Amino acid sequence: MSIKRILLTGARAPATLDLARIFAKNGYEVHAADSVACALTFSSKAVHSTHIVASPKMATARFMEQLMDIIKREQIDIIIPTCEEIFYLASYKKQIETYCQLFAEDIGRLAALHNKHQFPLIAEQYQLPVPSTTLCQNIDDWKSATSMMDKKIGKPVFSRFSNQLYFLPEDREKPIDISEQKQWVVQDYIDGEHYCSYSVAHNGRILAHIVYQSKFRVGDGATIHFQTIHEPSVDNWVKKFVESYQFTGQIGFDFIKDKAGTVYAIECNPRLTSGIHLFDRLPVHEAFLGTTTETITPQNSSRMLTAAMLTYALPNIKQHGMKQTMNAIAAANDIVWDWHDPAPFFKQMQSLLYFWQLSRGQKINLTEATTFDISWDG
Repeated sequence: MSIKRILLTGARAPATLDLARIFAKNGYEVHAADSVACALTFSSKAVHSTHIVASPKMATARFMEQLMDIIKREQIDIIIPTCEEIFYLASYKKQIETYCQLFAEDIGRLAALHNKHQFPLIAEQYQLPVPSTTLCQNIDDWKSATSMMDKKIGKPVFSRFSNQLYFLPEDREKPIDISEQKQWVVQDYIDGEHYCSYSVAHNGRILAHIVYQSKFRVGDGATIHFQTIHEPSVDNWVKKFVESYQFTGQIGFDFIKDKAGTVYAIECNPRLTSGIHLFDRLPVHEAFLGTTTETITPQNSSRMLTAAMLTYALPNIKQHGMKQTMNAIAAANDIVWDWHDPAPFFKQMQSLLYFWQLSRGQKINLTEATTFDISWDG
């Protein structure tokens, strides 16, 4: 099948903007959809048409009805989901693929990787290192799992951006919303260096792959500065997992390397991640379409979200020092800015204002607001 027209969902994300630019530069007709009217990618010259759709989380049936209409009207050849709307689309994979390809696994296989209890169990089956993980379905389970004084981490089974992290035993008495509907896990705390990986795979074969440092972050959450790094132990972990699971799609992992040199995967994100930013000027589109004959890997790349790096400069300076933080800012190129496509750079302030207002209205933090209407919790 000849692929010409591509629909990217989750147009709000800077990573989606990069993906749109990559496909457009290589001659593909890019269409973008999102439930947020000020989605960053909508303002890019890389996009042929933009589509405001219903929230996949709050109006799933309407969202799917509108997506199917776009697919037929624009004669879309492939949908590449980028954010957590991927889980809603994966639930309708069979219906979608009557008309076009969906670059995602089916919902059962995808959800198992997103689940912070099931994912470690799968990795253990492949004899890959993960922290010891205990499922908590009620307050008694929680008290039992956190009764010792050992350092552990608590988090909801479905969560993102390291939101709602509990550092134990310090947070043991902190109020917690836990039930059979909102389950939590308690994991052993691993002390060490943080890394992230991002890969694109077809039937267990990795066609694009990158490892980058997770050093400069928003608190304990999202990485905002991205620097490629050579870490064979992470490469080998990812390769074995993707081959064993026979995975197709986009997949990211968060790792911690302990002092003994063992890498532990602490989370899996089976979707587009910020690792895509490091493929600038590389033909990574070939990995999505399965046309490359070798694995595409950036060798030395550094990118950052400048607005975020400046906003969170002080806490990062406190953690890493003035010199390291300033050197990182000076060495990296901005993710959003492009001389040939400047509009998104100026549009990002409108987008930021929208999510800030949403966070105030819903009494949630800013990162939670960015996925408020697309998050998927099982």
